[in-house]
Parts: sequence; C-alpha cells; structure tokens
Amino acid sequence: MVYPHHQDLVDEFRLRAKAQDRVPTAAQELAERYTAAVEELKETKRQLAEERQLTAFLRRTVVELSVEAESVRREQEDALDATVVRLPRRRGPGRRLPSATPES
Repeated sequence: MVYPHHQDLVDEFRLRAKAQDRVPTAAQELAERYTAAVEELKETKRQLAEERQLTAFLRRTVVELSVEAESVRREQEDALDATVVRLPRRRGPGRRLPSATPES
C-alpha cells in the first residue's frame, strides 16, 4: 500500500539500509566517543598533575610553618620560665646605692 504512493520514501529507506551495512553508525559513534574520551582523559591527567604539584607545595609549606610555630612557642615558654630578677648591686669600696628619695 505504501509502495505506490511513497516510492521516494521507500528508495531512501533502501539506500540507508545499504549504507548501514557498509559503515555501521554505532561503530562510527563509538569511535567518535572514544576519541573525545581520550582527549578528555589527557586534559584530566594534566589537571591532576597540576593539582599534585600544588598539593605537594602546600604540604611542604604547612610543615615548614608548623616547625616555625613550634619553635616560637618553645622560645616563648622558655622566656616565661627564665624570668630574671635583678638584684641590687653589692656595696663595695667606692660604690653607693642610689638614694630612694630624689634630691632637691
């Protein structure tokens, strides 16, 4: 019933069927997707390498700052523990303590 009225559609269908046998559309789509995936993977690997470099730099920086902070903390603790109390000078020949009252 379709053949006599729509011969152009029938011919187009037959041509597409023959073309599919020669170049499978699914295989062609898979090849295109594979190429795109390979390019995306290359870009992802490049970004990962950059991130690894940045992460390594940040780890080194954190360790260095941690060591410096620990050193400063210990210095402050040592300074608090080593409070020096000045004693008055000893009196000796020719030495006098300054008077506590101001002279007028």
